[in-house]
Amino acid sequence: MLGNLLSKIGIHVSPKKKFTDMSPQQFLLLLTYLFNAMDYIVKQVGKTNAYGGDLIIHKENDLVVAQLKYNRAAPIGANDISEAILAQKYYGCIKTMIVTTLIITKEAVNVAEVNNVELVGKQQLRDWLKKYLNERWN
Repeated sequence: MLGNLLSKIGIHVSPKKKFTDMSPQQFLLLLTYLFNAMDYIVKQVGKTNAYGGDLIIHKENDLVVAQLKYNRAAPIGANDISEAILAQKYYGCIKTMIVTTLIITKEAVNVAEVNNVELVGKQQLRDWLKKYLNERWN
């Protein structure tokens, strides 16, 4: 479904649908489609000097800055959480979310809990893709 749509606009993803095969732009587009399917209004803000935000998502009373992290050697750490919190303040959002396919350190989990940052790990992301887009990803 999504793979066909991406192909139509010139973005080709591995038939095995592996996160590691995607470019940053493809991952951003995948998450844009996902949040749209979850009934969010989505605005892409991710670019150089985006102040740690990649997407602003809005539904009802939720205004959320989402930071997307994937396909790098380093796990999600406390500095990533701090960057996301700065993005929340910069964009005037009421919530912060980090969506990642990476390992999340214990320190990052602790900082996220204290600062009410929602962490969406690889398994939850897979579950959402299956539920909302009927897509299976590895």
